[in-house]
Amino acid sequence: MIRKLTAIALATVFTAGAAHAVDGEMSPNPAAPFKSTLSRTQVQAEARNAPTPSNGGTGVLQVRGTADRAVVQSGARATARNGCANCAEVGTM
Repeated sequence: MIRKLTAIALATVFTAGAAHAVDGEMSPNPAAPFKSTLSRTQVQAEARNAPTPSNGGTGVLQVRGTADRAVVQSGARATARNGCANCAEVGTM
């Protein structure tokens, strides 16, 4: 039973992959040759002055905490000692 399902799954995957491979080859026209509008020095200058991406390019402001590492670790230890107040207790239902 498992062999049969595996064979069917593999056949489906290969068929789907082959169907998608044909899509890119259906254009009767040859690919247009690439023609740059900038010189090599202009491209290199743009690359040197490229903007740095921030927060993965999502546009969301990244919140920086003011607590240092020792404060965060002591808070985590205190929470672990006292138990998690936000965690559901097992077996309450």
